[in-house]
Amino acid sequence: MRLRWRFEYGLLLLMLLSVAAVRFSDALLLQVRVILPAAPMHVETMVDRRNGGDSDARRGPAEGFGVLCTLHGRFRYPYCGIAVRFDPQLLQGLDLSEVHRMRLWLDYQGPASTIKIQLRNANPAYGLPMQQEDAAKYNHIEINTASIQGGMVEVDLRNFVVANWWMQQFHIAPHLGRPEFDNVVTLEIATGTEAPLGDYRFVLHKVEYDVQYLPTERWYLIIMSIWLGLALLYLLMRLVRLQTVVRAQRRQSQELHEINRVLNARSEQLVQMATTDALT
Repeated sequence: MRLRWRFEYGLLLLMLLSVAAVRFSDALLLQVRVILPAAPMHVETMVDRRNGGDSDARRGPAEGFGVLCTLHGRFRYPYCGIAVRFDPQLLQGLDLSEVHRMRLWLDYQGPASTIKIQLRNANPAYGLPMQQEDAAKYNHIEINTASIQGGMVEVDLRNFVVANWWMQQFHIAPHLGRPEFDNVVTLEIATGTEAPLGDYRFVLHKVEYDVQYLPTERWYLIIMSIWLGLALLYLLMRLVRLQTVVRAQRRQSQELHEINRVLNARSEQLVQMATTDALT
């Protein structure tokens, strides 16, 4: 009886642990990684001058990755912003292939209602020289500046798309037109599409992203496998126990059969003695 109670208490504890493992799977599987201005990274200003524009940009006096810029109208699509290069050589960056969400602590001031966030991914498969400025794929998303709440904005990497102009300009094969994040060499924050002329200020204080140790599906598969293994173990123990009980019952049956045989023989002997005259 005591063993049975221990088994039931252990089963209840395991059920509670399984519920907790499912309920708090995000906290158990995710590790938060932070990119700070103090990290050894190369920060550059982005400006349309390399495309023939005449906009101005300079590093701003602020804590973090800061840029002050002014858009002028010489270039058809004027832009400016900040580029944080994880590898100045554009060769070896961050593997964000398992990352879904990224949080940016960003101060923004300017007349544009949207800004672009770009994660540039380097891959020799694109057929471009790795050291070329535009060789890294332009994975980007354009967000409304109203979504920057409390100086923080969260973006879902699954909503990023590849810039069409990059695909067309470098004749990239269609099968390479999907977003990739396995070797992100640059994070860029820039003015949005058709940004109005005027003054802009970007200050990036830090970036956070979650790295998942195991895919959620595999985590659930592990939990199910544990329960399946315990169920098989329980059935095996029950089978062994039943076999033990059957063997014990067989021994008891054999013993009873032997006792009955002896009793029958003794009974026959007594009957014979009772019905037989010793003198005759």
